[in-house]
Amino acid sequence: MSLSKAQVEYFRECGFLPTMPVMSTAEAQTLRDELEKHETSLQQPLKGADRMRQHLIFRSLSRLIRSSTILDRVESLIGPNIMVWSTDWWIKEPQSRTYVSWHQDSQYWGLDTTNLVTVWIALSPSTS
Repeated sequence: MSLSKAQVEYFRECGFLPTMPVMSTAEAQTLRDELEKHETSLQQPLKGADRMRQHLIFRSLSRLIRSSTILDRVESLIGPNIMVWSTDWWIKEPQSRTYVSWHQDSQYWGLDTTNLVTVWIALSPSTS
């Protein structure tokens, strides 16, 4: 599942890659169901810092971030020395007016390298 030379060149030029599948719709739904079940057990939606480093709580998320489907593609971009810095749930409920503006994560992470990527995985359809 490594990226093609053309995909790597596109990333180097544009700074992002178009969407590509990393799991089935059923697998995405299962992970979303686990998240929603967890929120129900807490009796509230996840907020703030509670949304971060969730791969330490959800085994299925931990497995996903270590899958060859993702890691092989990341390796194509930054090489084999890969560290997961964080996993964050960015939850946007239907009809919400909130948004995440265009930004560069590396500007506020405080890491001492620019050899990094962010992998965004949608657990539900997105139109924007």
